[in-house]
Amino acid sequence: ETGLGLPGDFPGNAYRLDWREFIRTGKEVSLSLRYTEAYSTSDARPFYLGGSSDTGTGTLLQNFVFGQRGFALHGYRSGQFIGHRMRIEGLAWNVPIAHPERAFVTVPFGLHQLYGRVFVERGAAWDRGGTPQRYYNSYGLELDADLNLLYIINFNFGVGVAQGTSPGGETQAYARLTLPY
Repeated sequence: ETGLGLPGDFPGNAYRLDWREFIRTGKEVSLSLRYTEAYSTSDARPFYLGGSSDTGTGTLLQNFVFGQRGFALHGYRSGQFIGHRMRIEGLAWNVPIAHPERAFVTVPFGLHQLYGRVFVERGAAWDRGGTPQRYYNSYGLELDADLNLLYIINFNFGVGVAQGTSPGGETQAYARLTLPY
């Protein structure tokens, strides 16, 4: 993406590769891999790492690929790491817990499925060179529910806890409400 010739404070360019792979490891169990690498010129907005969700998650803009600069790195404060280069690597094991597919009749609110996720990840943001001087590691657990309201509005509600294991890391509890993508 580029800001060249557009009004604003950041006329620079940004490049990003975001690869996500899901590998089936059982009937409904999967292993998910993530590798995100990004680079921006010094006159572009830098990238920010930290917190529990990427920029725009849970909004109508969550799939808009341009202008995204904030990326989750669980177990660290939102925006804790800043740089014109960024890398995130992650591994997660996704396990179904229950498929109730039930709804309340008087109030049209339903629970489709409940599932858990165990993850480990590492990331870094830096300004010079091809590799960071230090990666920041974390791990955590999440419990997610696919819900339905009024028989037409699907959404996801999740709660989790993550631990940043490198300097500056902390234990974080979080909740997230998102639209399907």
